[in-house]
Amino acid sequence: MNTIRPLLDNLQTILLGEMDLYRELLLILQKEKEVMIDVSVDEIMKCIKEKETLALKLRMLEDSRIAVVKRLSDRLDIPEEDIKLSRLSEIVDEPYSSQFKRYSFDIRSLKRSIDEINQYNKEFIECSLASIRGSLSVLNLLNSPSPTYLQTGEVQGDEQNGKVFSTRV
Repeated sequence: MNTIRPLLDNLQTILLGEMDLYRELLLILQKEKEVMIDVSVDEIMKCIKEKETLALKLRMLEDSRIAVVKRLSDRLDIPEEDIKLSRLSEIVDEPYSSQFKRYSFDIRSLKRSIDEINQYNKEFIECSLASIRGSLSVLNLLNSPSPTYLQTGEVQGDEQNGKVFSTRV
């Protein structure tokens, strides 16, 4: 156990860092939800930049976590894919066991919250786009020419009917 203690400490530090970043991401997503409702383009762009920065930080921590898990896998003689927090909590001593159980719960909870707000934001954006497309469709119909049939059977569509906007200034 003493030989893996530094790895467990390292994993613990990485997990705490990841959870902090996921909490920060959750706050950004909640802010993004609010600014989308308020249609604040500058604030939306700011949220996007913050999410991109967080994604980079999370990626770096993930790479570190993967390296630690690989070393733990070697030392514990367990396949990498089997090293989950729940499994670790079963095979390591206290205080790591209860801490990893808690981290597992916290990470699942954060993931669920992030998924929920992402789903809300996605539905909001899809609804907004559908509304915009509907409005554009109505404007296009009002601004499109009505076909006129000539005695020859040809369609003459030079004139515009139902103009919403004047083409003359």
